Amino acid sequence: MFANRHTAVLLAELEKSGPIEHWLDELRDGTHVLVRPMSADDHSRLLRFFRHLSPLSLRFRFLGAVTPIDDSLIDSLLSGSGVGYVALIHAYGELQVIGITRYRATADTDDCCECAVAVADPWQRKHLGHLLLGHLIDAARQGGFKKMRSTDLSTDYPIHRLYKQFGFTSVYLGHDFDRIVHDLDL
Repeated sequence: MFANRHTAVLLAELEKSGPIEHWLDELRDGTHVLVRPMSADDHSRLLRFFRHLSPLSLRFRFLGAVTPIDDSLIDSLLSGSGVGYVALIHAYGELQVIGITRYRATADTDDCCECAVAVADPWQRKHLGHLLLGHLIDAARQGGFKKMRSTDLSTDYPIHRLYKQFGFTSVYLGHDFDRIVHDLDL
């Protein structure tokens, strides 16, 4: 029996889903989060997650082009190739997505993947982005990729700091000083 019933609910969720890749991580504040691959069952949770992001977080995640957050956006995240993970907590009697990370192979080369990380505003600065990106980097290495890349707005200082912690290099995108490309040799 777990002293924290929220952690017990996360573990029960794992048992329902069968043997899948997962991690039970602890944030800086002691909160336990379940990190596991995204699935179609997460559709409504992901929709709620993106709809509750602040305008600034949405701008950073979608490079300024904030489109309506609807089913088609979530469907595009859940379909196609690539790997994605969600971070879940148990709150208010249900599982909630508080973070997401994803990579997809780039169109121009076979050995490079593009990545993105988003964390719900109340959960930022608690080490969640670091945990999610670490799991994603490990998955990309296991997937045979040689390089991971992310293109971000130059004003997204938190993501720049996160990528620097993992050893990404950073350069402006040509003469466009609004965007920075972060690269990591895997």
